[in-house]
Amino acid sequence: MKIAKKIYYGLISSALVLPALAMADNVVPPGTPFNLRSIADSITAIARFMVYIGIAVAVIFIVWGGITYMTAGGDDTKLGTAKKRIIWGIVGAAIIIGVGVIINTLKQIATGGFQGFFQF
Repeated sequence: MKIAKKIYYGLISSALVLPALAMADNVVPPGTPFNLRSIADSITAIARFMVYIGIAVAVIFIVWGGITYMTAGGDDTKLGTAKKRIIWGIVGAAIIIGVGVIINTLKQIATGGFQGFFQF
C-alpha cells in the first residue's frame, strides 16, 4: 500500500510540475542576455504558475470541506473536520493571493514600474 501511495503522489507531483517545464522555453529565449527585466519576468512567470496551483488546491479543499459538511449527517466530528477544511482552504487562498500581490509589487519596484512613486 505504501508503494501505491508513493506512485500516486509521484504522478500527481509530475502532473503539477510538467506545465512549468513546458512553459520554461517561453520564459527566456536561448541566447538572450540576462538583465533585470528578463530575470524579473522569469520569476514572475514561475510565481504566477505557483499561485495558480495554490489557488486550485485551496479551491479543492474548500469544495472537499463543503461536500464533507453536507454529507456529515449530524456527526459532530465530521462537521468539525469539514469546518476546519473550509476555514483553512480560505486562509490558504488568502495567503497565496497575498504572496502574489507581494511578488508583483516587488517586481514593479525592482524594474522601475512605479516611476511616479519611486525614483531610483
